[in-house]
Amino acid sequence: MRILFTLCAFFGFLSANAQRIYLKVNEPIFSAKDAINNSGPGLDLSGYIELTEASVAFNRLAAGQSGRNQKGSLTIKILEEKGLHSLPHLIESKLLGNVHFNGEIIFTNGGLEPKIYQKYKFSKFLIAGTEKEFSYESELIIDIFFQFFEQTNYTFNDNGTVKETRSVGWDFERDRLW
Repeated sequence: MRILFTLCAFFGFLSANAQRIYLKVNEPIFSAKDAINNSGPGLDLSGYIELTEASVAFNRLAAGQSGRNQKGSLTIKILEEKGLHSLPHLIESKLLGNVHFNGEIIFTNGGLEPKIYQKYKFSKFLIAGTEKEFSYESELIIDIFFQFFEQTNYTFNDNGTVKETRSVGWDFERDRLW
C-alpha cells in the first residue's frame, strides 16, 4: 500500500510540473466557458485554451516568383478527449475557414505557479485542419499559415523572476528578420 501511495504521489508531481501549452486567438470567438479562466498566482491565462498535446514545426512557403506574399506555416497536433467543448470541436466549428486572425501560443513550465518560457505571436493567420476520430479521443492536425510571427524566449532567476527575454521575428511579406 505504501508503494502504491508513493507511485501515485510521484506521478501526481510529474503531471503537476509538466509542460503545458495554451492557444489564444485574439478575436472574440470563444465563449467564457470555452476558455480557461486562471488568474491565479504568477500568470493570467484568461482567454486561453489548453492544448492537451502539441508538436510545433515551422516551414516556409513561397508563393509567386517575385517573393511577395510568402507565408510561414505552423503545424500543431492536438490530441483531445471528444466533447462539445473540446478544442477540436471548437476549432472546427469556429476557426476553420477563410478568415484571418491574430493569436499566440504559449508554453509554460506547469507547476503550482506556472511561468511562460516560450511564446509565439502570429499576425494575419489562416487556419486549416483535418480531424481523425478514435474511440475515445480525436486528433486534430492544424495548419496555421501566417505572414508575420514573433518568438520570445524567457529565462528565469533562481527566485523565479524574469532574468532575460530574447525575441526574434520574421516578416514573410518583406522576407526579412527583424
